[in-house]
Amino acid sequence: MALSRPVKYQIRDNPNSDFCCVPQCAMSGKFNSCVSFHHFPKDETLRKVWIRNVRRENLVIKRTTTVCSRHFIDTDVIPGGRRRLKEGAVPVLFAWNNYSLLPDELPEEMDVELLLQCHDYDGKPEPSALDMACEKIEAQQLVIEELRKRLNEVTLKQSFGLERFSHVFLGTNHKIAPLQAKV
Repeated sequence: MALSRPVKYQIRDNPNSDFCCVPQCAMSGKFNSCVSFHHFPKDETLRKVWIRNVRRENLVIKRTTTVCSRHFIDTDVIPGGRRRLKEGAVPVLFAWNNYSLLPDELPEEMDVELLLQCHDYDGKPEPSALDMACEKIEAQQLVIEELRKRLNEVTLKQSFGLERFSHVFLGTNHKIAPLQAKV
C-alpha cells in the first residue's frame, strides 16, 4: 500500500509574483517557468471579450491582473525568449470546457437515415409538464366531488336520525315549560 504524500512544488530560480485570474486556475509564476502570463489588452472591445470569456463580470483589472498561457491556443502564443500573444488573441481554453475547443465544422455529408431518426416530425409530441399537471388536477377534482357526495350522504343520514326524534324533544320541552312556571 502506497502512502500518499503532499505534493511540493520546486520554486523556480527567477520567481515572479504573477498569477492567473481565471476561476479554477491555480497557475503561479512562483513555481512554473513554462507558463507565461499576459496582461489584459488596452482595446476596450477586446478587453470585454476577455472578461466575458474568463467569466468574471465584476473583475477589477489592475496592472497585476493576468491570464496564463494555458488559456490560449498554441498558435496565439508567439514562442521565443519573451512569450507574447498575437494581436487579437483571446483566452478560450478553460477548466469548464476541458481546455478544448468545440469542433467548428460539421461533417459535410450526413446520412439521411440518421437525420430522419433524429427528427421524427411525424411522431406525436410528448406531453409537457403543464399538460400532466392539468390531468392530475382534474383527477383530484373528481376525487373531491366524490368525497363531497359521500359527506352529504352521511350528514343527511345523521340529520334524518335526529329529526325523527325532534318532536319528542320539542314536546317534552313544551310540557316541561308549564311545569316550571308553576314551581
